[in-house]
Amino acid sequence: MKSSKFLSLLLALAMALSIVPLTANAAVIASGSCGAECDNITWSLDDQGTFTLSGSGAMEDYTWDGYVPWYSQRSSVKRIDVSAGITSIGDYAFYYCTALPQVTLPDSVTSIGHDAFYYCTGLTQITLPGGLTSIGYCAFQQTNLTQITLPASLSSMGNNVFSYCANLRLIIFLGKNAPAVAAYTFANLPTTGEIVYPDTNKISELSQFANWTKTPIPDLTTVTANAGNGGSITPSGGAGTYTVTPDSGFVISQVFVDGAEMTVNDRSAFTHTFASDDKAHSMFATFASAADTLVSLATVSYDGAAGTVTVLITSEGISGTPIGNIFFAAYEGNKVVFVSGNKTAKVGTSTYTWTGVPELSAGTKLKAYVWEGLDTLKPLCESIYAE
Repeated sequence: MKSSKFLSLLLALAMALSIVPLTANAAVIASGSCGAECDNITWSLDDQGTFTLSGSGAMEDYTWDGYVPWYSQRSSVKRIDVSAGITSIGDYAFYYCTALPQVTLPDSVTSIGHDAFYYCTGLTQITLPGGLTSIGYCAFQQTNLTQITLPASLSSMGNNVFSYCANLRLIIFLGKNAPAVAAYTFANLPTTGEIVYPDTNKISELSQFANWTKTPIPDLTTVTANAGNGGSITPSGGAGTYTVTPDSGFVISQVFVDGAEMTVNDRSAFTHTFASDDKAHSMFATFASAADTLVSLATVSYDGAAGTVTVLITSEGISGTPIGNIFFAAYEGNKVVFVSGNKTAKVGTSTYTWTGVPELSAGTKLKAYVWEGLDTLKPLCESIYAE
């Protein structure tokens, strides 16, 4: 009995399957070439509404009054498949494809031409590629998108890109350096919605977003700054310009940024700027006593033919550390006949030259001095000029 019932069930199932029609394979109803280099990209449209772009490189750009090859079948386009390797969607490519509900573009696409999806009134969703850099004007005007996420790579958008999108109520910028937004890029949207945008962008000031909820993208950049004894690093926390400053009587010895030692040319101050990149950074500085500077050799000489005086200083200590302001004076006996202006001397072997020195007579004594601080004057060296 059980075997009879089982056989009856199999027979009924077989009969049911025999009356279910098999789905026919999609048949191509139109095809051709549409690449910027003619045959680098081909297109096809099948009888189920799938439009396929195959190939690589840029797509051809069309004009509003030009011949888009599939324009006569535009109302039949219900799905778009774009192969990886295609780099652009051409101007007016899917103009007035009103039956197209959603689109996903591969990451190889870097640009979307103007009017590419203009008046695609059935379009409610599009996934923009992660490498997209530009969107032409009117590209999505008068579509029915409900939300749009703009990738961090995007650098330019034309006017009216999302104008007259009556259902667009959520706009998300993923990048910290969002492109400049023209006054009409988002014209005639709903009066309320939400926009997520970078802190540095002024998009929230546009009048069309007056009643929208505005959510700035938080800056997640962190900087851990540590200063050794003898100085400080300011500010602390996030992105920005950081300054290393030695305390009085100290000079900057070393500075490390993200573990790498930096070149310090000025031992009295050092700055470094951390960009907003949502990463964790570090900055560390060490300091040394300015008293550790030792002048081991100094000479002063006069060149009467050139009218110059040169002071050569060799000093020990941390390279680049300021020694102080140096100058020289010329004496005839005990009488000062000339005093030069100041030059800033630093640790190392350096030559400092003054030009335009008046003619000095034989036997004139030259003395070089250094100001250490504001009120401490120390002699460096002296010589007697002999013609």
